[in-house]
Amino acid sequence: MDDNMRDVFVDMQKQKNKELKRKDIIIAILIIFLFVEPIVLYAEHLWYESQYEYTETTKEEQKVEVITSGDNANAEYNDVDGNQYNDNATHSESGETE
Repeated sequence: MDDNMRDVFVDMQKQKNKELKRKDIIIAILIIFLFVEPIVLYAEHLWYESQYEYTETTKEEQKVEVITSGDNANAEYNDVDGNQYNDNATHSESGETE
């Protein structure tokens, strides 16, 4: 009887060792995947970005002066109420329209 119990315990221990080895292998694969995945994604991103040609653009600035006097005055401003006026426009002070 003692030999049978020992055999059962030895078999149980072997089975448990197999399960632990399988679990260790799965964990090792997952850890390797965690390191390989970002490297692959970074390489894919570099490849994707290398498909485009980048060019430099230059920006030219021009200084434009707006003259607000004379017949062709075009400077406009908005008052607090949102009404738009030309600088040389005449306005009714009473608020009545003609």
